[in-house]
Amino acid sequence: MVAKPQSPCYKLSALVRACPLIPKKVFVRKSAKETAKHFFGLETEERILGFLAQGVFEEIEHNNTDTLNHDPDKGTSFDAYIFKIGPKYVYFAFYQRRNGNWVIKSFHPPNFGEKAPPLTQTPFIFLGEAKK
Repeated sequence: MVAKPQSPCYKLSALVRACPLIPKKVFVRKSAKETAKHFFGLETEERILGFLAQGVFEEIEHNNTDTLNHDPDKGTSFDAYIFKIGPKYVYFAFYQRRNGNWVIKSFHPPNFGEKAPPLTQTPFIFLGEAKK
């Protein structure tokens, strides 16, 4: 029996509409800020939210829906998408807290699959370097 893929829990358009709101309704986790800066040149939370507020996601596709397994949002569902920024693919995950605020959980290159950067397809490449 093959598992049926789960549909998204949230409307991406609702997140996009919330990005430019003041007072702020969308927050970016520290790890997502760091990877967005490192891999995509989005240096600040404001730049990330400004990008998302445009709502232009090239070649976007729903990747998965899963449940968070850590506090304070344990048990909350999140949606993940893959899209392109220029030639690079982005794995982007988000969820909505009970208070109505949105959280950007992830913003980084895909870790596996055909859209992952080539380096992540060869996870043992650095073993030789570590022995030196």
